Amino acid sequence: MKEIDQPTWFTEVTCSRTPVAVNFYAEWSPSSAEVEMILEKYENSLAGRMKFVKMNIDKNEDLRISQRIITVPTLIIYYKGIPVIGAPGPQPEHVYESKINRAVRLYENRLRKKVSWR
Repeated sequence: MKEIDQPTWFTEVTCSRTPVAVNFYAEWSPSSAEVEMILEKYENSLAGRMKFVKMNIDKNEDLRISQRIITVPTLIIYYKGIPVIGAPGPQPEHVYESKINRAVRLYENRLRKKVSWR
């Protein structure tokens, strides 16, 4: 999973043509590593349909504040820089699977016709 930071946020998240799952993590959080392993399962199978990146909240304090991240790990799925689906705190694997699949379905439906994300 590619690690991004404040300078690469715009290119990797805002300008992405596909949804981007951002894993906000901290090195000191044991559950952050568990969530990353779960997300890596989906990264290869959804290549081209969703991008997966991670961001260390301790090294990117300004972005953590602007994105209102208050717990780690937090997964937020963005589309064109807009947060559309989130999962704060550690969750069971089926929760991540459900949110990722929902985001991919919404994205693919949006490609076929105009569908609201909300």
